[in-house]
Amino acid sequence: MEIKRQFVNFRFFNADPAWRRLSESEKHKGKEEFIAVTEKYQKKMIVICYALVGIRSDAQFMMWRISERMEDFQDMSSDLLRTGLGKYVTIPYSYISMTKRSMYVDKHQHEGSESSRAHIVPGESKYLFVLPLY
Repeated sequence: MEIKRQFVNFRFFNADPAWRRLSESEKHKGKEEFIAVTEKYQKKMIVICYALVGIRSDAQFMMWRISERMEDFQDMSSDLLRTGLGKYVTIPYSYISMTKRSMYVDKHQHEGSESSRAHIVPGESKYLFVLPLY
């Protein structure tokens, strides 16, 4: 069975301070639009959001996105930035990677391991650590 390669994106968002000064109704509408776009794309790819308030000073939340198509990330990002909230966010970091088959997979398999390193199964851990390598 061939496992398709996945593209992975860690996109960090920071809200402009002007966002907090908007009326509650404007903020509510902007958040609802942002959520609607996110839910739309969850039908095409895996999208998991993480709150970073109190953890990072340069980002308030992050999206971990997994897809078989890079274009999904671009399309979703464009749609998100057109929402009421999207007009008030900056993207301090956006990391992209892809899965690949391990060169060791045919030679060594951990006991009980049926998963492939070429396919991500999110949600198996409480925390997610992102370590960018340059």
